[in-house]
Amino acid sequence: MSYARSPNGDFSITVGINMIFCLFKVIGPYSIIKVKHSQTMRIHRFYTTSSIDTTGKYVLTDEMLLHQLIHVFRYKTGQEVILFDGSGFEYKAKITDRNKKSITFSIEEKKEGLVQTKNLKSEVIFCFSLIKKDNIEHILQKGTELGVTEFYPLISERSEKKDFNEERGVKIITEAVEQSGWSILPVLHKIQDLESVIKKTQDSQQIVFSTVTQEKNKEFDGRKFALFVGPEGGWSDTELELFNQYKIEPHSLGEQVLRAETAAISGVSRFL
Repeated sequence: MSYARSPNGDFSITVGINMIFCLFKVIGPYSIIKVKHSQTMRIHRFYTTSSIDTTGKYVLTDEMLLHQLIHVFRYKTGQEVILFDGSGFEYKAKITDRNKKSITFSIEEKKEGLVQTKNLKSEVIFCFSLIKKDNIEHILQKGTELGVTEFYPLISERSEKKDFNEERGVKIITEAVEQSGWSILPVLHKIQDLESVIKKTQDSQQIVFSTVTQEKNKEFDGRKFALFVGPEGGWSDTELELFNQYKIEPHSLGEQVLRAETAAISGVSRFL
């Protein structure tokens, strides 16, 4: 669209007809309509903490999810969503009734959802030292999207923080699961000390990422791994000795120095 000044000084609008004609000639009017239509057809996914009744009817009463569906997405009667309850299945559901206190759905279809332990080559438990809030959220979000099944926040000698908002962490994980398509939420454990986490993950092949070794690109056998990533300053000598006592060998992510959240995602992506 271009603008041209008329003889009396006013502005008139001249539409670039040739440009529009060329666009239609190259991709066709149907392509434009098709793209616009497909964007409006996306069905959003929502996690609910209550079990979904597969007999054909489900009544949602969770206040936070109700607010999201009614006031944020503004769903009306007749519209469809995907619901999942962490059972490994997901449900296409149509809204049949709604009010301020509940939404009633009819269950239109049930199907098996994406499950990390079935759809990925490995199961990854991620153990990370507490760092800054935004970086923790980044680890939880991206780790969930990639397929981590459990998160262990831990306190190390050089941890930048000693606590974090667990409720906020669960919210980040839930939103990442809804977005990425998984049907089961990863477990977010309570904050613990390093040795406690080592003991609780001994049924997995344990790997610690550290800058004290240059051994990298090593092949690991097995299907279940517990990965340990330290804080910005790295693991202390005492902590490295603790790993050694439990026969957990250090592994390098490369010669470059990575930020803790970058090392976390880099390490996880190598096993999924």
